[in-house]
Amino acid sequence: MVKSSFISRVTGVVRRIPKGRVMTYKEVARAAGHPGAFRAVGSVMKANHDPAVPCHRVIRSDMRPGDYNRPGGERTKVARLVREGVTVSDGRVVRPKQRNENLEIRNEHRDHLSFLNSNL
Repeated sequence: MVKSSFISRVTGVVRRIPKGRVMTYKEVARAAGHPGAFRAVGSVMKANHDPAVPCHRVIRSDMRPGDYNRPGGERTKVARLVREGVTVSDGRVVRPKQRNENLEIRNEHRDHLSFLNSNL
């Protein structure tokens, strides 16, 4: 089976998410060049069984972990994220604050997305 361009772009973005970091389905869609396709990103992640694609690092926009297609489901996803250094509190991922408190946290993610887009 030949992978579609969309699937290749999505999995390429997800492969570049470093340990200890997460991206939302929406951020992955945007970085893959399809900003409105966040549900399709979820479908790609649900169908992913390639261990080289760390789909557990893709979370919902409300910062909840979301589903996981491995045994144990969301509980396993949370455990993997925590082992990688991600903080999860009250069922939500807590993203680290930037050093400069005057900048919005979103700037960090915008820079991360720019980096990912420039390397696709």
